[in-house]
Amino acid sequence: QQNNEEFARRQFDSGMSFLQNHRYTEALKDLQAVVDSFATSSVSDNALLQIAQYQLEVAHDLDASQGAVDKLLKEYPDTDSAPMAHVLAGRIAMTKGRTPADLDAALASFERVPRLFPGNEAVAAAGFFAGEALRSFRRDADALERYRRVTMEYPRSTWAARASLSAGYCLVQQEKPAQ
Repeated sequence: QQNNEEFARRQFDSGMSFLQNHRYTEALKDLQAVVDSFATSSVSDNALLQIAQYQLEVAHDLDASQGAVDKLLKEYPDTDSAPMAHVLAGRIAMTKGRTPADLDAALASFERVPRLFPGNEAVAAAGFFAGEALRSFRRDADALERYRRVTMEYPRSTWAARASLSAGYCLVQQEKPAQ
């Protein structure tokens, strides 16, 4: 069992190395091998999360990304990857369409993160993407409130920097650049 855990971790690290070097085919081979062969390891949920993120951000395959997120949330609902899987679920909903139902689904996914995983670093990401969803529906005042909350509560995070930039864009769109 310990050897399996160690090998799973090494294969996951190999996949991450390939991913960082933009060798996506090889990265997916290693990450999928972790999911398929070492489903009970401590890194299988992380491998699924990386696959889902790749499918959304690089391959732009919403169905594959949704499938990986669904599997992660079903099989690993209380792991360290689950909060960011909820964020990805919201991002997928935002990307699928621009109807009020899509916005509601996205916001619900983002709002689950602080409710289910308070204090997790994904809370800042969820707040940022909630602001993005609201801004895309021209609900600028609500978006600004979400951005400001992220910058106030998580000032040292990458998400705070992104929220500040998006808040600035939102203010320019409202013709209030001086603010």
